[in-house]
Amino acid sequence: MWLLTGRGLLRAELGDLRGALADQLETGRLAERHGVVNPAMMPWRSRAAIAAARLGETAEAQRLAAEEVDLARQWGTRRVVGCALAALGRVNRDAELLAEAADLLAQSSDRLAFAEANFHLGVALRSARRSGEARTALTRAHRLATDIGATQLARQAKDLLDRIAARRPAGTPATSLTTQERHIAERAAAGATSVTHSKTTDSGGFRVRQGHVPIVVFREQRIRRAAEHRRGAAARGRRAAPRPVRAPGRPCDAGLCHAPSRLR
Repeated sequence: MWLLTGRGLLRAELGDLRGALADQLETGRLAERHGVVNPAMMPWRSRAAIAAARLGETAEAQRLAAEEVDLARQWGTRRVVGCALAALGRVNRDAELLAEAADLLAQSSDRLAFAEANFHLGVALRSARRSGEARTALTRAHRLATDIGATQLARQAKDLLDRIAARRPAGTPATSLTTQERHIAERAAAGATSVTHSKTTDSGGFRVRQGHVPIVVFREQRIRRAAEHRRGAAARGRRAAPRPVRAPGRPCDAGLCHAPSRLR
């Protein structure tokens, strides 16, 4: 039984998906014959589901993956439930399921499963055109895979990160914000002077209060306001006065501490 499921994994890695699916289904028949139901002992359903999904047999893949999730919730630990959810998320291309799986696996000792969940989360987010969040998940997957020596996974994550970077439009920083950063920016644009993280609120996990504005928002607001200032000055028929730049440790000498001419 162990050799059979191992052969199925090897076949899947080599691209023999039909053989991989047959091996995992046969493993399942043997497991049931011997009364092995707990996916912590033999997660053949999720392995068969991934092979079936890659073969285009979506309905069968969804059935197998959902069955393993149900069993994992009855019998398993965070790692087992997380792995089952990751398989179901991959089959359904569901970023929310993959995010839940990654959260569970983050609390387990299985670093490889955690890295793989983040990789597939990044893939799903990229497909959903959520590039900022995809970069976060893929960067985490790349770091984890590199740390544990999973070179192929690290290379795959790096390739996807490079593709996302290559497709990023120049001069459009707002489109690259993650959902959380965009939430902060919208609140700041509405007049909030500070947005700080809080687990006690229901507004995206953030609380707005007096204090500092996060750098990602401050940067966007500073650029926007500087552009508006220059346009307003031009409309009034005069140039905006350059801001003085004081040299470190020295008093500002008249005429010597203004911004360089290229900023005028």
